[in-house]
Amino acid sequence: MKLAAAATLVLLAGAVRAACMSPGEAGQLMRHFADRTAAPVPAPMTEAEGSCSRAQFHALLQQHHGRVIGYKAALTNPAIQRMLKANGPIWGRLYAGMLLPDGAVVDAGFGPRPTVEADLLGHPLDAALWLVGALAAEGISLQPGDLLSVGSFPPVLQARAGMAVTVTYAGLPGAAPVSVSLR
Repeated sequence: MKLAAAATLVLLAGAVRAACMSPGEAGQLMRHFADRTAAPVPAPMTEAEGSCSRAQFHALLQQHHGRVIGYKAALTNPAIQRMLKANGPIWGRLYAGMLLPDGAVVDAGFGPRPTVEADLLGHPLDAALWLVGALAAEGISLQPGDLLSVGSFPPVLQARAGMAVTVTYAGLPGAAPVSVSLR
């Protein structure tokens, strides 16, 4: 799930272009993602340009990470939006190759802007409803079995070697703690 968070941050950078990115620009963004280097932050763009650019980038992510298994809402918390100077939430796709098993050990430099975050919003249903609406606006319907990751609450922590994080989703039926360690 931590790679999904890194991908979402890369998508944030890709979602502020002055026009729909070309296949070549999408390829360059994918190289930054694969090389775990920060991509340059381009000029602002409209929602339509962001949607087009996201589609270009997602096509490359699917080639690299396999089938879509769900969706992630990001920047659902106003504090995180202010911190990243965003106008509102964004979303991205989750791919099979992005999920890690409980107890995974990950390099501390796992992404272009490695951070550790727990996914939650004041009430997760609010973020889930926003995500369903945002996907519907682009002609995407959730399917049975799709995973949803519904945003984060502060603080977002800078990832560092030796850090171990365990999250327990209190109140979710059958929820068990999930852990990751950074080397």
